[in-house]
Amino acid sequence: MGTYCNEGCLPGWYGNDCASQCICENNSTCDTKDGTCTCKEATCGKYCDSKCECYEEQHFVCEETTGLCRCEGSRFQADSTGYSFDIFLFAVIGIASAAIALFACLVCLAHGLRRHRQGFKTIVDTEFDSYVEELLREHPDLEEWILKRKDIKVQKEIGFGEFGRIELAELQRRDGTVTAALKSLMTKLRHYLPISYRDFCHEIACLKKLQGHPNIIYLLGIVVSGDPKYIIVEYAARGDLLNYVRELRNRGITRPEEERLLGMARDITLALQHMEENKFIHRDIACRNVLIMEDYVAKIGDFGLSRDIYETGQYCKDLWSPIHGPLPLKWTPPEFLQGGVYDTKGDIWSYGVLLWEIATLGETPFTNVPTSEMTTFFLDRQRLYQSERCTNSLYNIMLRCWQLKPIARPNARELTNELEELSRLYERFFNDIVPEQFEIEDW
Repeated sequence: MGTYCNEGCLPGWYGNDCASQCICENNSTCDTKDGTCTCKEATCGKYCDSKCECYEEQHFVCEETTGLCRCEGSRFQADSTGYSFDIFLFAVIGIASAAIALFACLVCLAHGLRRHRQGFKTIVDTEFDSYVEELLREHPDLEEWILKRKDIKVQKEIGFGEFGRIELAELQRRDGTVTAALKSLMTKLRHYLPISYRDFCHEIACLKKLQGHPNIIYLLGIVVSGDPKYIIVEYAARGDLLNYVRELRNRGITRPEEERLLGMARDITLALQHMEENKFIHRDIACRNVLIMEDYVAKIGDFGLSRDIYETGQYCKDLWSPIHGPLPLKWTPPEFLQGGVYDTKGDIWSYGVLLWEIATLGETPFTNVPTSEMTTFFLDRQRLYQSERCTNSLYNIMLRCWQLKPIARPNARELTNELEELSRLYERFFNDIVPEQFEIEDW
């Protein structure tokens, strides 16, 4: 289903790669694309979490979205026998009494909701503040990156997720105004997870520690007070790599575009090399998390799932649990699926899947392999297929990244050298380059 033939989501999940969990209540149904709740009878509200209390015998119908009672007709009709005035009088008295009672109820309800929201906001803000305090305690120099909200002028939304959105903005700095991307976290959401606060603060720490590398997105600042909270990074004018390669699918690959893709693949290995040297693992290396700058330089731009392996020694062992949120299983190495073990060689496995995404121009991996059978699939020495447009040179690199034993996989520096060698030897990256796009060279 969908534009790119995504798998259908299981009940209760929705969105891109079915990664978002439905939060509709009272047995209501959830739209598999955007999570919109469709309420059943006698329920209403954005999440179908309120009960409608309309009197059916008086022909009132409950509005699903607002919960208001809408009149569908009147059971009593005035006639010419003298009862019209009495009915009118009773109606006026009844409406006045109902209005007074409704006003009193609304006052009480508003007071109760205000107290409830204040209490909820206090709990949420306190919890988030504790993460921020820990972050600043471990990285005191981050104080310099804290910006004022008045220095940010939001332009438009360019992406969204379950707990926030990505927005384009103008950032006012001492050296002038720069275009930036805002990654927000909304703490006022009704359904929140503490995991989102932890990952938000952890991403700030990752970007700060890896700051300065030309192939890792540059941190410009943070806003941690008020709502929403912001991570402010440089703006990638050409979007993410997944959408970029899918756009190429429609118009065919030319030699200049092939060389750009080869350069972007090499850029990512340089970022991986920098993370290896700093003892970092990312856990979500995929085309969707690679951003492309105006000059076609590729940068890794999402560290929400990354983990510093100094926290637990040489390996990061983290058994899968709903507490940790959705994991990118189709990009995850077999040693994690089997035993929860993940090190830097796990990112190399994911990088092989990223190369496959490039070679297929944005297809989704393992579309015909159930999640429950993926470990068996790998242990049986099965791998993602070689697409028609993928050259043997490129596919051989992928197969080396998909060695079952992590120690047998290349490191990031070796991958960089191999891609540079392909470029130096003028090796083909794709089999179906448009012929008329080749330039005729002199002898």
